Amino acid sequence: MNLIDVKNLLFNYKIYSGEKEEVIEHTAIDHVSLSIKKGDFVGILGHNGSGKSTLAKQLAALLKPSGGIIYVNGMDTAKDELLLPIRKTAGMVFQNPDNQLIGNIVEEDIAFGPENMGIPREEIEERITRALEATGMSAYREHSPNALSGGQKQKIAISGVLSMEPECIIFDEPTAMIDPEGRKEVLKAIYDLNRLKHITIIYITHFLDEVSKADYLYVMKQGAITLEGSPETLFKMPDQLTENNLELPFEISFIAELRKKGLNIPKEIYTKKQLLEFFKCRQQEESFLFTEKKVENQQKKCIAETEKEKGIVLKNISYQYKKRSAEEAKDALQDVSLSIKPGEFVAIVGKTGSGKSTLIQHLNGLLQPQSGQYFFEGQDIWSKKYDLKKLRQKVALCFQYPEYQLFEETILKDIAFGPKNLGFDKKKCEEKARYAMKLVGLPAELEKVSPFSLSGGQKRRVALAGILAMEPEYLILDEPVAGMDAPGKRMLFQLLHHLNKDKGITIVLVSHNMDDVAAHADRVLIMEDGTLKMDGTTREIFARKDDLTTTGLGIPQTVEFYLELRKMQIQESIDSNRQTLQNENVIPLTIEELAECIIGGSE
Repeated sequence: MNLIDVKNLLFNYKIYSGEKEEVIEHTAIDHVSLSIKKGDFVGILGHNGSGKSTLAKQLAALLKPSGGIIYVNGMDTAKDELLLPIRKTAGMVFQNPDNQLIGNIVEEDIAFGPENMGIPREEIEERITRALEATGMSAYREHSPNALSGGQKQKIAISGVLSMEPECIIFDEPTAMIDPEGRKEVLKAIYDLNRLKHITIIYITHFLDEVSKADYLYVMKQGAITLEGSPETLFKMPDQLTENNLELPFEISFIAELRKKGLNIPKEIYTKKQLLEFFKCRQQEESFLFTEKKVENQQKKCIAETEKEKGIVLKNISYQYKKRSAEEAKDALQDVSLSIKPGEFVAIVGKTGSGKSTLIQHLNGLLQPQSGQYFFEGQDIWSKKYDLKKLRQKVALCFQYPEYQLFEETILKDIAFGPKNLGFDKKKCEEKARYAMKLVGLPAELEKVSPFSLSGGQKRRVALAGILAMEPEYLILDEPVAGMDAPGKRMLFQLLHHLNKDKGITIVLVSHNMDDVAAHADRVLIMEDGTLKMDGTTREIFARKDDLTTTGLGIPQTVEFYLELRKMQIQESIDSNRQTLQNENVIPLTIEELAECIIGGSE
């Protein structure tokens, strides 16, 4: 039996300019039809602006159709008198857990839904217990949500929906803002709800690997469904997935790269396990020999000995936030010393709560250390004579959530705000703003549009353009590609490399994605519990698998697959792997480098 039936759904909304002038009527959902059976796990994929989040809100009866019809458990979402029972049937968990948590302690948050439903207190207590047990969060019942990690917060948000005992839960990119360990925890909790509790799951994402075990997938583009089928069916169609602006899972991209280089891999192979088995069979036939390729270390030698004091230098920095509760009373930064030189491309990584965001807020003087010193270009920025305005012009910070940086009526005004504060006249400010818009790929016709009418990916571009309009020398970005689709990520990293290599701008990238770090950064700083745990070139850092595992970060998928190949080929795998990993010059960081190990050994 179908829990949800969507028939010829149409949804239009109007985009307004900052002057309240109507710009255009936009079709977000264009005659979509689909059905979802009770107990299924269904993935809905698509690029930013494809309509997938709008569809999710339609299914949860948060929006009404402009045309067509949606039945949730036989109830028409267009009928006002049915909204409450529909929302009891289909709950929704959003991308950012901070937008869903309102209580002082966890149990207050989880009780909020049932209380609004008029559930008796005794039953609410039972529901809180069951919901926390289902997500493995029972031990945090009396904790403050503010003291939890991103993954834990998301599981509390899930528990809050579970307490309303829905038959279906709709997840809108629930892992976009959390670290790798939290992502695994949340995904496991969601799959357990489906497999063990038989709750219907609708999972909105543009990460194909997150829905590889789903029952069925729908792919959206420009408001319409363009592909559908089981994961096995769609994963064997990499060209069509790419045409729909989706980022392919590592193994699919790797297989495509090997085929491009001339290796004949059967079409039925599409998983990592199948690929390893394929190589194992070839090795037994002695038609395959894995080779180690020496690769160059890409870190720039950008500073001469006489210029050691140039750039950013932190010496023994410590910082503690004001205590709101005993569990939050710990140092955010503890005795951190580091330097970032002009022209570097540095990544800062670490689990949620490791101190990354606190550290970067020190870099442009938003936070003042309680002890230690910060020197920029040889000057102590906290001396009485230092002008912090000049520092912030040179060292710019783009926050994780773009909506927190946007406030003006129009996109052009928002981007021009920085240059205006620096004293440029209106004409020059608009000139700088238009140049920055072009850099980040925002079309000129959006100048008069309100930034709040844009998609999440577009908001990120506006926020970044506002920073670039000030022409900084150091650009610090906190999770800039979180929630971005494949084309958006590709555009952003191309822009960052252009700024770094051609314009000489130093890039400091905060990221949870080890694959992005491996592919783009020259140097990696790893934070753990407020301390600088590791600092080295990208290859040096990712050669230290055991150390990385203890931090909960893991390693890039290229390195992980490389180690699997070595284990398969070398009998004394443990000792050999450890010895090889000490020589970072053989560690492949990209799919192209890993493919060379295979192709080189097949020749």
